[in-house]
Amino acid sequence: MHELDGGMDSFLGNDMEAAAGKLVVELKQTLNARQFQAFDLLYIQNLTDEEVAKEMGFKSTETGRKAGYKQIKNLKKLLKEKAAKILKNKGITFLGDSDESK
Repeated sequence: MHELDGGMDSFLGNDMEAAAGKLVVELKQTLNARQFQAFDLLYIQNLTDEEVAKEMGFKSTETGRKAGYKQIKNLKKLLKEKAAKILKNKGITFLGDSDESK
């Protein structure tokens, strides 16, 4: 039973990676260079909001606020909306399609 569970995790992991890769390709075509850079830093490289703000050169005009907090917040919202729009337009099944031309 343990061997079956381990095999299933490996199988699902490969499918999830393939699906995520397809979504990343779609996002790269949809986002501008700066937006994709933020996506990469936040979700691919898994940096903190503060690290992303520093990397992208964001500043804060409000005292007591972390640099770029508002820009990062807005970027996260935009990225979520764009990903949701892709999934809505293409249908979630495109993530599982083996045909790369879809």
